[in-house]
Amino acid sequence: RPFLADPLFVQKAAAGKADEINTCIGCNQACLDHTFAGKVTSCLVNPRACHETLINITPAPSRERIAVVGAGPAGLSFATTAAQRGFDVTLFDAATEIGGQFNIAKQVPGKEEFFETLRYFGKQIELTGVTLQLKTKVGVIASRPNRVSIPHAEHEPCGADFSPPWSTEVDPTTSRVSIEELVSRGFKQVVLATGVTPRTPPIEGIGHAKVLSYLDVLRDKKPVGKTVALIGAGGIGFDTAEYLLHEGTSPSLDKAKFFAEWGVDTSYAERGGLTPAHIDKSPRKIYLLQRKTGKVGDGLGKTTGWIHRTSLKNRHVEMLAGVTYRRIDDAGLHITVNGEERTLVVDNVVICAGQEPQRELQAELQAAGLQVHLIGGADEAAELDAKRAIKQGLELAVALAAAPKAADAPASAACVTIAAGSIQKNGTTPFETLTVSLVDHIATIRLNRPDKANAMNLAMWHEICQAFQWVDATPGARVAILEGEGKLFTSGIDLQMMMGMGDQIQNDCEARTRENLRQVILDLQDTLTSLERCRKPVLAAIHGACIGGGIDLICCADMRYCSADASFCIKEIDIGMTADVGTLQRLPKLIGEGMARELAYTARKFDASEALQMKLVNRVFDTREALLKGVREIATTIAAKSPLSIRGVKEMISYARDHTVADGLNYVATWNAAMLLSNDLQEAMMANMGKRPPEFKD
Repeated sequence: RPFLADPLFVQKAAAGKADEINTCIGCNQACLDHTFAGKVTSCLVNPRACHETLINITPAPSRERIAVVGAGPAGLSFATTAAQRGFDVTLFDAATEIGGQFNIAKQVPGKEEFFETLRYFGKQIELTGVTLQLKTKVGVIASRPNRVSIPHAEHEPCGADFSPPWSTEVDPTTSRVSIEELVSRGFKQVVLATGVTPRTPPIEGIGHAKVLSYLDVLRDKKPVGKTVALIGAGGIGFDTAEYLLHEGTSPSLDKAKFFAEWGVDTSYAERGGLTPAHIDKSPRKIYLLQRKTGKVGDGLGKTTGWIHRTSLKNRHVEMLAGVTYRRIDDAGLHITVNGEERTLVVDNVVICAGQEPQRELQAELQAAGLQVHLIGGADEAAELDAKRAIKQGLELAVALAAAPKAADAPASAACVTIAAGSIQKNGTTPFETLTVSLVDHIATIRLNRPDKANAMNLAMWHEICQAFQWVDATPGARVAILEGEGKLFTSGIDLQMMMGMGDQIQNDCEARTRENLRQVILDLQDTLTSLERCRKPVLAAIHGACIGGGIDLICCADMRYCSADASFCIKEIDIGMTADVGTLQRLPKLIGEGMARELAYTARKFDASEALQMKLVNRVFDTREALLKGVREIATTIAAKSPLSIRGVKEMISYARDHTVADGLNYVATWNAAMLLSNDLQEAMMANMGKRPPEFKD
């Protein structure tokens, strides 16, 4: 394990550079846990382990200035790797020391070695030339509201307290750097590694004086009573339990205590060097509770789960699953378990019920024209996952290119391919008419001319083609969502663009003028066909009006969904033209020829319910918010499947639409003869046997 953490361990030790060694912290999360799960072995503190030929640290294309906000594991990993590549990196953090959540985790018995990781990153900051600014907060963020608003159940008194007692105040001595100052200092890209904040569960009495958060316990060292209930049995809940069950010197720092606790006979008098364990009396009675009905701590890593559950069981922790939390009051914590109401008489209730991402800065930074990347807990706060955070920081730093400039509209209407890496994972690119982002393998392409009703001008046609070429070419993008900014999806083709088209096609020769017009139409058709050429599924999320060219656009998507306020219209006939970029060719195959003819001949407006009835859309959601959430859930499901197989399914369905059944069967037989025996098939089988979610390559 030490050589997974740092393959240059011996070389550094021989050179007297012990402070540069990346020390194994004994977590087992990416080595043994991966081995037991049938995954490729790696290392939490060194994600390049066993991936050395796949993750290459190459010189940066330019010495661009990059701001990193948050000096936790993700921010440290990104900052030091990006600086190693040659970027000019400044790392900001409001705390007085680097580490973020690692400074909390290292308080837990058995995790003291986390100090070593922070020592290593501190040295790397020095060696790579990262500019470190501690006690510095970027931007002015409004305080996160503490009150949780939920409907009152019948048994709850009106005005029941759902406010947590812990504070979100900021140290007044912390200096601030405004977003305007970032821009003036020449930063074009900002990496948000701002971590998480504890989630406040909606339990009546959550503001009671006996309620603490895990931060109160682990970070702020607030006094805790002798009987404690922990709400939440994820990694944080188990860590907090371990912390509360130990007093004095940690067994990890006292060999005699460690051997006694785990039953190791150092005299080898007993067979196998094993002896009955001797465990010090626990200083507290602890209840560890979770809402889920499965095994407590089922989401922990394999070896972590073994160790934690054994340790807590040996200290008589009462672990309860399937718990419903009713209220907290002077009497204690009132719960229901398996239909039975219980009151746990406790001195304190410690909330370990998950986290929420801290990414309030994202919108402000993007509004200032900065490219933003989310990593670590700011990207996904489902669990405090240092393995994912450090790996994500490394991968972003390795893939990072110079910030792209907004593309000028090319002279021709032909598509222009986006350079590889110009849109980064979890980041955005400042197009003129679109916003494009990639988060958790889902690319989101948003029409972004709300002041012009998202009318499709020439720049938007170019950029739609560019964006879907990028989705197709980017391995990390597994599925795409197409949506619109503002009050409606799109009002269709920009009439000003049409009026100005004469100058673009004009030629002294009439035939050449007509040829130029034909080429413009073919190029516009090709823009929309880029959605079909894209090997990844495209989901259209439609709200408000979708008119004219918008119908052409959504017909190219794999699936269409809309909100209840959506309306549709094939408008071309009303402006004296025949629809010419795809509606008349694609729509009849979606809704039938008769209905397509009616809508094209009449330009009749139809609503969401009729669109659902004629099968233009798969589903109607009540609101735009529900639409975006629902479509993202569908996209998330697709993104979790085998990317190779998903691409094959799209290819087969698209081919079958334009060919006979016999042709389609012949094609899929040939396809699977080449593609079936894949790593994805092996991973899916291993995951099924191991009863775990599969992890596919992009």
